[in-house]
Amino acid sequence: MIPGPTNVDFSVLSIMSQPTISHFDPEFIKIFGQTLKNVRKIFFTEDGHPFIVSGSGTLAMEMGTINFLEKNDGLLVVKTGSFGDRFATILKKYHLDVDELACSLGEGASPNLIREKMDEKQYKMVVVTHVDTGTGVVNDIKKIGDVLKDYDGLFVVDGVCSIGAEEFFQDNWNVDVCVAASQKALAAPPGLAIGVISEHAKEVMNKRRNPLPIFYGDLAIWLPVMDAHEKQEETYFSTPPVNLILALYESTRQILNEGVRNRICRHHILSRAFKEGVRSLNLKQIPKAKKWESNALTTLFYPEGVKSNEFLNYMRQNGVVVASGIYKPIKDKYFRVGHLGNVNQSHILLTLCAIERSLASCGCEIEFGRSISAAQSVLEKYHYYHQKNHLENL
Repeated sequence: MIPGPTNVDFSVLSIMSQPTISHFDPEFIKIFGQTLKNVRKIFFTEDGHPFIVSGSGTLAMEMGTINFLEKNDGLLVVKTGSFGDRFATILKKYHLDVDELACSLGEGASPNLIREKMDEKQYKMVVVTHVDTGTGVVNDIKKIGDVLKDYDGLFVVDGVCSIGAEEFFQDNWNVDVCVAASQKALAAPPGLAIGVISEHAKEVMNKRRNPLPIFYGDLAIWLPVMDAHEKQEETYFSTPPVNLILALYESTRQILNEGVRNRICRHHILSRAFKEGVRSLNLKQIPKAKKWESNALTTLFYPEGVKSNEFLNYMRQNGVVVASGIYKPIKDKYFRVGHLGNVNQSHILLTLCAIERSLASCGCEIEFGRSISAAQSVLEKYHYYHQKNHLENL
């Protein structure tokens, strides 16, 4: 129960075990092309240009920014946790003019404050993390996109922890670039950097006079490769991870069979059930308000006197693995529970059981079953999988 890598369905794993075929094999080219089309559907974009490259989410973050910039371009990085910090670090490596808008711990970005920053300075790009895996804070991408459509700068979204778990509509929300990775809510093994760029972003990329130096992640090279695969044409730049792409094809096929909206609805209900469960135990979350709580994970402060290593060890003994804190200012004061991808109500309830028992082992006074009852009330209210209403009706 960590926020990535997430549990991978057996059918996806079984594809990984098949003999590796040539990346020039017509069957692979067909599957790669269909996977790109699946990615476009999951991102809710009609005309966006998808890419799938061997690498991590960090590579996707670099590709999704550096390919559109020139030396001395001004950027605004909105920081709500660990990965806002990482974006700033990446961009500073290229000696760009980076301004940082750091939000208070547990709070999402204010669209009005972003507007004020845009009025003060002309930025080539604004970078926002949709869900920060370090803090569990979710930003309102729709409202931020509504603000940024009044300005010329590109809007780049880090969707690594959100795509497939949170509502996201790339075209309708004025997002120029969104990047993701295979190992979180897309429920495939780690190893693929994924993204979609808009036609406008592609035009900006092609108009640069002095592109920043990047080779392996150069989208001017990769996009023609992706276009060729969608057209079922043989092409080559760098050998793709054949089995990983076959796995991503199967996981995206399953997502589309479930229905992206239904999948988001499932994440929303399970997240709400889990959060009600831990609230009943008086555990405090990092996000300061429900509007900043993510569907993808829950970040919880330890009760006074509970030590991180001791609690995490008890959780493992109780059959559940959760994640330690990674946001440096509070690293040892909290833990993270991922509930994204192929998660179901049994995972949620078993995790709450393990938390109760582990806290009791750490010396906390616990009323056993309290969190289970609170979570069950939410699940019963929404009839779990039987409820076909989407998020707007919850």
